[in-house]
Amino acid sequence: MPRLIILSLAALFFLPLSAQAFNHEYRAAGLRLSMATTDEARAKAMADMAKAASRSRAEGAALAVELLSQQSLALANDDAFQTFLSRVADRNTFSDPEAYGEAMTPLLRAMTRTMRPTLTDVNALIKLGDAIKKHDERAKAFGLPTFQDMAAKLANTGEGTVGLILNGILAAAQFAKDREAGDRMTDAATRKAQDRFLSMLPDSIAPFSPALPFARDQIRWTGRQFDRSSAAIDLVTEAMETGEFDTAAYEKIRDEMMRDFRRGPWDRGTYGDALVALCKKIGPLGTFCKDIFDTLAPLWEPQHCKAINCDCANVGGGILERAWYGECKRTEDWLIDECRRTGIIPGTCHNISGPAAIPPF
Repeated sequence: MPRLIILSLAALFFLPLSAQAFNHEYRAAGLRLSMATTDEARAKAMADMAKAASRSRAEGAALAVELLSQQSLALANDDAFQTFLSRVADRNTFSDPEAYGEAMTPLLRAMTRTMRPTLTDVNALIKLGDAIKKHDERAKAFGLPTFQDMAAKLANTGEGTVGLILNGILAAAQFAKDREAGDRMTDAATRKAQDRFLSMLPDSIAPFSPALPFARDQIRWTGRQFDRSSAAIDLVTEAMETGEFDTAAYEKIRDEMMRDFRRGPWDRGTYGDALVALCKKIGPLGTFCKDIFDTLAPLWEPQHCKAINCDCANVGGGILERAWYGECKRTEDWLIDECRRTGIIPGTCHNISGPAAIPPF
């Protein structure tokens, strides 16, 4: 099973840290997170923070590990999908088996990192299994690597779990095609995910209202990742069969992936609620979790929200400048908060904003 997915089990393999050692390790990783400039570096820093938390006896450590490791998974998968998308758009990829394998392997890694038996959207899983099987049939006919071929190659470089999880996806998808079995899988996944989150909660913050949304949102996010993966595989399979690359379908998949994956399973409100609860209630972790949220929040922010700037420093107004600036800034802050929360810019800057205001009055 991939390292990023099983971080929450790291406590089984590492001795607990003393409070002083934990603080040092956690703070050092947090500093690296705040200074990181790439998704790869952010994912690594959050994985290190999760590792430190998993070795701590601090109350709430398990939940902190889950939050951190899920977000690091989201960033790692986002990077993998971007690599896949950039490579598969090259028409020469389909005429070179080695280049084709290099283009598709990041997608394979992302799919297998996402697979978790307790967080399974059954319909999306069935669709993904069908897409993989169809792809491999056509790839074999055209002399291109199948996903099984790619997994075997990764096994030779120490990534043997990729092939095991790929086979697990195919077997689970086949099993789920039986309607009753699929319904049982869905019900069981929801219950297990909810119970798992509840088991992580320290007594001091239970009952915890976001527990059910956490479980539900994880399953939905996994389903969306599988759906996007299926669409990407179908796009490639169709290109093999027709000799033409569907640019419109490619752009749709690319836009959906860019919008969805880096945010992770939970929206800003759900994730923020969990971190605020942790910050208020737990010991050593409470020193850092608000800083983590503040660092991560811009990563979830839609690109169009980042553009909001009411140019409040240039409102003018003479003796009224201070009052005008305050009014301008309050409107700007409201626009940003609402855009982050809903993904929609809810209005325009105040009519006393600066001349370069975005969105203009």
